[in-house]
Amino acid sequence: MIDPTAIVAEQAAIHGDVDIGAHCVVHPYATLDGRLGPIRVEEHCIVCERSQLRPSTAAGLVVGHHCTVEAGCRIACSIGSVSTIEARSSVGAAVGRGCIITPLQEVTEAVADGSILFSDGRLAVLEDVDEAQDMRGQEAHVAALVTIMGRGILKLS
Repeated sequence: MIDPTAIVAEQAAIHGDVDIGAHCVVHPYATLDGRLGPIRVEEHCIVCERSQLRPSTAAGLVVGHHCTVEAGCRIACSIGSVSTIEARSSVGAAVGRGCIITPLQEVTEAVADGSILFSDGRLAVLEDVDEAQDMRGQEAHVAALVTIMGRGILKLS
């Protein structure tokens, strides 16, 4: 089910058991493939172009609220709320809440809440994360995309 407040580009591919929450944006050429297992994208999420969400097991995957999956990412496991998966990263293990996975990373082991996975493989844990501020920023980002793209199914032909 796609929430009526979500914006899903006409060129996005949605297959199988997929739920997209309120105020989400799914860009053109993103793929959400819930044929192996269910996919749930919670509210205020952004799934950018050429990203692929395909669960690795029949248990499916959840993208928590206020997350961004940047361009070209491959997501096979759940992502905790208020996390960002940066461009062309691959997530093959669970990512905790409030995490940042920097570009071009391959996540093969679970990442704890509040962690940043750097490009040199270092992992840092943030102490004082202002999650409310991060959520406000994500909501402003979604609102800007809604203004630019319009409501409902986006047609870019």
